[in-house]
Amino acid sequence: MHHFTTRLSTPNTNLHVQIDREAHFLWEKLSQAGPDDIQLACYESDLKFTSKEIWNVITAMKSKNSYGFDRISNNYPKITLTF
Repeated sequence: MHHFTTRLSTPNTNLHVQIDREAHFLWEKLSQAGPDDIQLACYESDLKFTSKEIWNVITAMKSKNSYGFDRISNNYPKITLTF
C-alpha cells in the first residue's frame, strides 16, 4: 500500500474549481509516494521554517468547526498544541 492512501482517505474535490483540481492532482502524486520519497522531498525543499513560525500560524487561525478538502477542522491543530 502507498503511504498516503493507507493513512488518509482521498479528499472530496470539485474538479470544476481550480484549487480543488490542483489539490486533486497533488493528492494523486502524493498517493504514489512512499515515506522515503516524502522525507527526501522535505529534506531537499527550500521551504524552511521554525517551530515558532508554525506556532504563530496555528494560533492565528480562526476557530471554526468546518473543514476543507483535507477534512481537518481548524480547531484540531489548536487543540493538539496543548499536548
